[in-house]
Amino acid sequence: MRKAKIYIDLSVFINLDYLTGIQRVSEEIILRLLKNKNTNIVLITYSEENECFRIINNETFTECCENKIKDKSVCITDKYLKIHEMESGAVFFDIDSVWCCKFTRSKLYPLLKNQNIKIITHVYDIIPITHPQYCHENTVMFFIEYLGATLKYANHLIVNTQATADRIKTICDKMNRKMPGCTVAPLGCDFKKANDKKKLSLRPMYKISSTQANTY
Repeated sequence: MRKAKIYIDLSVFINLDYLTGIQRVSEEIILRLLKNKNTNIVLITYSEENECFRIINNETFTECCENKIKDKSVCITDKYLKIHEMESGAVFFDIDSVWCCKFTRSKLYPLLKNQNIKIITHVYDIIPITHPQYCHENTVMFFIEYLGATLKYANHLIVNTQATADRIKTICDKMNRKMPGCTVAPLGCDFKKANDKKKLSLRPMYKISSTQANTY
């Protein structure tokens, strides 16, 4: 079976020396994807100076994460990747807090679509839209742009709760826009009840296979 090529932009993650909730989730999922022999993961970060992406070394990235190394700049290689060089038919998986990226999604996503690249976006929540009073004004402004581009160009969404999916559906309905396909993938694990005779078990809740990537 041909391995599915999946590009993941870590422009925000790679420059942080601390982990927020989103980066913890991103890290765990990426590390698991890197161990999946059926996927070809290409980690990238945007270089504003060169106006293109730079490749992140997968092995070095794994070592940094597993050894809790804060300075992840050592993961960035001298290999550059321009959008027109990306593989047609591949997947661009946005899982980081990308609304903070200087390469905005309203600029990036159309270029990816022209390259025949499928876009899958993990939307953790839409609190900056539903409850802007609890967010910094810059976050609200960036998030509006990000969500608008996501709803317009993404082939598929991944959310963590049905409530988020429902709220996105409501927004799409108000905009008279068809909502992209959406998968609800709860974070964490399911634990057996204490009175269950079986031992506590962990059931993985999040998986992207090469088949799913090709389907999206």
